[in-house]
Amino acid sequence: LPVTPLLQADENGDYDPTLEHGGGTLIAAGLEAGEQAAATWLKAQDASLPTSAVLVVLSDGECGDPATTRALATRIKRNPAVRICCAYFATKGESN
Repeated sequence: LPVTPLLQADENGDYDPTLEHGGGTLIAAGLEAGEQAAATWLKAQDASLPTSAVLVVLSDGECGDPATTRALATRIKRNPAVRICCAYFATKGESN
């Protein structure tokens, strides 16, 4: 899904990541897109006001390239104006 600013998100939209998607989870690709979107947005803000960005990652926790993802997350977390939040999704009753 494309990066969507919060105020433009469809409150009634279906953002279920399990539908019409697949082929593996590339969390690093999502983090990289989020990092770029956050940098662009932060740069456009009034420097006299405190601003920050939050990257929300929705994942089943399985990543196709965990080493790259961890390295990228470490780099992003060095920027005090950007936070990463994670939401885990799974099937109730299953532990995979």
